[in-house]
Order: sequence, then C-alpha cells, then structure tokens
Amino acid sequence: MEGAKTEKVNSGSVLCVLCRMLLCLVPFLLMDLFIRMLTKNVSYSADSITFTSILFSVLWISLILSLSLCPERKIGRSIYGILFALCFVMFLAQTLYFSRMDFFFGFHLIESAEEGKGDIIDTFANVGFVTHLKYIAVLASGIFAIVKFPKCEKIRWKTLLAVLLLFVILHIVMPNLLGRANDSLAWDTWRNPRNVYESFGDSNKNMKICGFYEYTARDFYVTFIRTGNEERAEELEFLNTAYGSETPHKKNAYTGIFEGKNVIFLQLEGIDDWLLTKEDMPNLHGMMKNSIVFDNHYSYYSGGGSTFNSELAVTTGFVNPVSYAENPYSFNKNHYPESLPRKLSEMGYRTNAFHMNTGEYYMRGINYKNWGYDKYFSLMDDCAYTDDSYMLDRELVQNPVFYENMFKKGEPFMNYVITFTSHTPFDIT
Repeated sequence: MEGAKTEKVNSGSVLCVLCRMLLCLVPFLLMDLFIRMLTKNVSYSADSITFTSILFSVLWISLILSLSLCPERKIGRSIYGILFALCFVMFLAQTLYFSRMDFFFGFHLIESAEEGKGDIIDTFANVGFVTHLKYIAVLASGIFAIVKFPKCEKIRWKTLLAVLLLFVILHIVMPNLLGRANDSLAWDTWRNPRNVYESFGDSNKNMKICGFYEYTARDFYVTFIRTGNEERAEELEFLNTAYGSETPHKKNAYTGIFEGKNVIFLQLEGIDDWLLTKEDMPNLHGMMKNSIVFDNHYSYYSGGGSTFNSELAVTTGFVNPVSYAENPYSFNKNHYPESLPRKLSEMGYRTNAFHMNTGEYYMRGINYKNWGYDKYFSLMDDCAYTDDSYMLDRELVQNPVFYENMFKKGEPFMNYVITFTSHTPFDIT
C-alpha cells in the first residue's frame, strides 16, 4: 500500500509539471494566433505559406520553452519572463502599428520613433475593445505561467543541446519549403514566397510567410546584422562632394504659380502621342493644351516594372538605380523627407493615390505610405465589382468611393491618379 501511495503521488506530480509546462505554452500560442488573425487581411496566398509559417512558429516556441524549462527553476523562470516580456512588447508594437498603418512594424522604423511617439496613446485607446481583451488575455496568461512555473532541480544539458542542434538544422532547411527563388530580374518576384522571404522587403507578406516569431528574428537580422546595407565612407564622401555643396534654387519662373490650388497628377500607363488628338481623346487633349508641357522629359525604362519606376521618379525625384523590378522590393524602407506628397502634407494638403490594381502589386500599399501619401486607393481592393469594368479608366472618377475621396471638401488635396486602360500589350479581346 505504501508503494501504491508513492506511485500515486509521483503520477500526480508528473501531471502537475505537465500542466505547468502547458501553461508556459499558452501566452506564446496566443500571441502567434492573434497576429495570424491580422494576416488574414493581407491579400497574399500561396500553397506553402500557411504550412511553413506554422512550422516556423512551432520551431521558435519550442526553442523558447526549452531555454526556459531546461535550467533550474529560478534561472529558467527568469529566462522565461524576459523572453515573454520581449515578445509581448513586439506583439503590442505589431498590433498597434498594423491598426494604424495597415502593415506590420519593422525594426528600421525605430529611426522614426520620435515622429510617431505622440500617437501611441491615441492608437492604443482606439484599437477596439476586442483587441484590448487580447492584450489582457496574453498578459494574464504570461503572468500566471511565471507564477506557476514548473520546478527543475538541475539543468538538462543533453536535452537543451539536442533542441538547439535540431533548431539550427530545421531553420536552415525550412526556407526550402517555400520553393525556389525566381531570377532577380523577373518582374513578378513579389509573387514568389521564396523571393519575398529572401529579400524581406514586404512586411505584410513576410509576416504571413514567417509567422510572428520568425518574422521578428529575421527582421532583426536583416536590419542590424546582414551585411551589404552599411554606409561606406567612400560612398558618403562622394555624395557629400557631389551634392553637399550645391545651393538649392529657391525661386524660378514657376515659383508660386500654383499656390493655394489643388493638384491632380495624372500618369498614364502608356500612350502614343498620335492618340492625343482632339478627336480621339478630347479631355486629355484639352488639358494638355492648357497645361505646362515638359518637352524634355524622358521616362526611364528598365525592361520590367517601368510603371513603378516612373512612380518612384515623379514622387521622390530619384531614378531607380537597379535593373528591372527590384525597386518596389528594395527601397521601401528608405526615408524620403523631400518627396512630393510629404512636402504638400507639410503645407496642409491631403495626399492620396488612385489606381486600378491591388495595393499588393509592386507593394504599392506599403511603398506609397513610405513615400508620404495618406493612402493608396485600389479599385480592386476598396470597391466591389462583379465584372471587369474596374479596368476602365472612367471608373477612377465615376466610382463613388474614389470620387468621394478624390474631391472631399475641406483641406486642399493632391490626387495622384494612375490609369490602366492604355496599358500595353493589347489583344483582340
């Protein structure tokens, strides 16, 4: 009877430890789950994404628990508390930033923290009751897990080393589940999960591919550790020599002629000048005859993604320095304080961009925010169509959602409008 009693006590003790270990798992699972729910708003899908992101999360949570549970209780609980606190801070940053900007937070944004610190309290107050409940659930489960942290009398070195070795091997192998990367010159690299993961330029797609923990770790690596992005002394010296001593022209013949007026910037996907006649295109012809015409303007063509290259040039004043379609995925983390929308925003203008295609295409949803536009509007994303009429350029002004946001009364506005109907190549349909 005494042996049976001992066996019963031991079984109960094991069950208690297992329950406490499961408690340690809960807050990390909740954070991953709640972030995963936000990624449903990201219009990007591929067969490998969901499976790979779940595996990444399982891998990182297993590592976190192993680092916490293998040492003796006092040390393990401290490690667990620190890791939970770090993850919870990042969880708050991601949910708050996504609620405000519609894309996820990245470490490169720390440089701009001073600009946004005044909005933090307001953003937190307006994320909604359900989100506040999520914060409470994660925080409460984390604190409870720390209080009920399981006992361990000595460090389990073999278990810890085995987990670490397995983590390294699997982490090296797992990106292969995303498939093979396209050639860097392909125009549609933004669709290939492996390209998205390797370049790590699109925060929304990467969060969907990686999950919360892999995204956080890789973002830290890409921002602070990965080589190739550091400033080199010879490059800085060249830029300072070439441009640092230039005196900007404050006034010229055009200075002030549009002061106080609204701006509609129209960019056509593609058009030949023989079509711009009074008979074929009377409205544009009339606008051209009553506008400033820059005869010596030359659009840069790089073989692919040239629409977006033009968007970069006219918005920021910079020409795309790399070939083909790398620009949308390479420079969205740069800062453009002198961009056209930012300068007009400083003057009290509402600045928006309007186009047919999705915000996912060429990462326009993220890039346009980065350039300083208030919002990128898409007929495909923001409006409900049951046919193909969204491809007609007249919808850019006839659609009630677009019309309302283009010509909303109040502050002056700048509308950047990109057409689609004239996009080449054509076929008989």
